[in-house]
Amino acid sequence: MQKENRIYVSIGKRIFQMLGQWSILSFAYTLSKNIENEMIVLIIKFLIFSCGLGLLVYYVITSIGMLRNYNRFKKSYSQDLSGKKVSIGYEVGSFWEVVDRFKGEESVAVIMGINNRFCIDKDYINSTSLINNYISTLSEEEHQQLDSTIHNQLNHLIIEHDHNNLPMYPYGTLCTLKPSKDNHYEVGLLAMCEPSNLNTQGKFASTRRDLIFSFEKLFEEMSNHYTDYTLVIPLIGTKSSGGPLTHEEVAKYLISAFANYTRIYERRLARRLVVSIYDKDFETVESIMEIKSHIDMECGMGDFSYSKIKNEMDVRTA
Repeated sequence: MQKENRIYVSIGKRIFQMLGQWSILSFAYTLSKNIENEMIVLIIKFLIFSCGLGLLVYYVITSIGMLRNYNRFKKSYSQDLSGKKVSIGYEVGSFWEVVDRFKGEESVAVIMGINNRFCIDKDYINSTSLINNYISTLSEEEHQQLDSTIHNQLNHLIIEHDHNNLPMYPYGTLCTLKPSKDNHYEVGLLAMCEPSNLNTQGKFASTRRDLIFSFEKLFEEMSNHYTDYTLVIPLIGTKSSGGPLTHEEVAKYLISAFANYTRIYERRLARRLVVSIYDKDFETVESIMEIKSHIDMECGMGDFSYSKIKNEMDVRTA
């Protein structure tokens, strides 16, 4: 309901903008009455009336367009990447709802962020995080197997042990997990954060530079694991989850990075990239439409923006 309200607020703002412009035209008409030449006054009246009518038509057409686009693209959008047999899109809703939309249709994998210890006990996992939601779906036996799977898969990548004797892994390390008996999707756990200095259970911190590095490693490894999958990635590393990046930055980065690496790699990264957007992540209709426009730009043959976006994120790191 809130999303519907925002579209009407946006249209309401446009109406007030039109009324403000009409008031300027009305003021100009009032001033024109002091002109003694009636012919000039008639010409000015005609021009003012034409401008007013033109403004009305413009705002009506664009408002209808906003409503049409909102109703069409408010939940999902997808576009084929030019010259490649892949697509890029977004789905709006809770993360698990988005994942379930692809149930039974194709092979699905999801990416979730995790601490660089790959520790999954309560002191290292936020109770509201996606990884905690995932773990809660596992049986006790599967939960025990998860620890051994992580150890066996990543043991050779350990760089050191912390003061709690927990193994530490490089940022961008990816652990891949097969579907559990109750889930239809594979899981990729991406190391992208450190324990928070606040000494709060389940809270972690990460810098912009570390997050960008982790994302880069993910895209470099993607074709080794997900070439035949629909890959669903939430907006990880954002401020709402304790990270330093905005929702818009992460969404645009994921889209541009996927398009960029798909172009330069002979092997495709995934059959489809789906950026999962929580419906409160973007507060305005214009914001979600900007993500759609970004997809259109990357999937077309226009200017590619990956380097620009990455550089802008790097500059803010400095």
